Amino acid sequence: MGVESVLNIITLTLYIWYNIMKRRIKDCFCLQNKTFDFGVQKIGGRFTMRIDIMKNEVVVNEKSIKIGGEIDSANAALNDKTCYDSEFYYENGDVMINIENDCISYIEIRNGYKSEKYVYFDDFEVLHENKKDVLAFLENRNEAPLIHEDEQTVVAQNLGIVIGLGISEEEVQELIRESKADGMYETMMEDIEKDIYRSMHIECIGIRKV
Repeated sequence: MGVESVLNIITLTLYIWYNIMKRRIKDCFCLQNKTFDFGVQKIGGRFTMRIDIMKNEVVVNEKSIKIGGEIDSANAALNDKTCYDSEFYYENGDVMINIENDCISYIEIRNGYKSEKYVYFDDFEVLHENKKDVLAFLENRNEAPLIHEDEQTVVAQNLGIVIGLGISEEEVQELIRESKADGMYETMMEDIEKDIYRSMHIECIGIRKV
């Protein structure tokens, strides 16, 4: 075999190896942002959870938890359970389920500071979107004005959805004024930042029987 033939074989081998490695690198890159079959997505190096809210039902990791169903369905879909009387808490307290007569009567997902849970209703994400936009969207889907049960709670009656409003922007502005007057603004900066975030997003979203 001549030198030219050997060089051709080496060149072909290197070309094949290069394309294999390029495909592997591409596959690894795509995997970092892939939505897996069990509903968990990796974003920016962090694993997140997708929760879909429907009438009388919440779907977590493709597992259904229904109003009127048994608590075993929640146990199969969620982690880190603790129980206080008729209330069951999951996911470090971010999901609360209330039981009446051994059946699920209410499901609530709580919003944390820059929560890694993503909650959707009709493919609209409700925890990370602006609070005003979320309320406008739900009112549109409700096909009726939202009902204010109290200063902190609004209800989309036709959807069976309950929204906790949390702290208001006016309350945060008052907190900022008071902290500056007391000379505590710099000390409280981290807490104020979190309160500003909370004021721009809903505190929680829940469902009950329609």
